[in-house]
Amino acid sequence: MTCTCKTDTHGRPWALMMDVKEDDILITDGGFTCIRAGEECVVHFDLERWEASPGLPEVSPQDFFYVLCDEGKHFIDGQLEQDDMTKEWFYIGFYLKGVA
Repeated sequence: MTCTCKTDTHGRPWALMMDVKEDDILITDGGFTCIRAGEECVVHFDLERWEASPGLPEVSPQDFFYVLCDEGKHFIDGQLEQDDMTKEWFYIGFYLKGVA
């Protein structure tokens, strides 16, 4: 999916995929049903799921990042969007803590 919206409606930047790594803190916006708005979530890596993957070339470590939510694990690859102009990937609905 592509768009030209690397920021929320207030101009706050979404977390860029290339900047997010295991143990980072992501802050949620108000669009989730399983995580409260403003929640600080630690990024985890699902090693078991990674080891069980078929290892296809299009599989990347970011596909196995998740945060804890009311329903268990919220895999954040489902939040990925790509900017039409820069081709950068970012997580809609998540802000990287410490980035204005």
